[in-house]
Amino acid sequence: MCWHGRASVMFPISTAFIVAMVVMDQAVCWLLCYETPKGKSITFEARTMATHVVYGFLNCKTYSVILLLLLSAQGYQINLTIWALE
Repeated sequence: MCWHGRASVMFPISTAFIVAMVVMDQAVCWLLCYETPKGKSITFEARTMATHVVYGFLNCKTYSVILLLLLSAQGYQINLTIWALE
């Protein structure tokens, strides 16, 4: 595809992309639960932390996952050229 006469780099939204995005996002969230840029955070027991992580995921990420799954089913592709320019 072209974008104003220039070649564009397109990236398809696939199931692997969605799973990788969720796994990376959860990894960052878990790391920030224990260590933040301002220092150590409050420590919780593992069960309490898991409850917070699951609720936070369901509360914040469900919309994004559903949207990505719908876009994937339609064969949508992300234009990385425009994304990089922003």
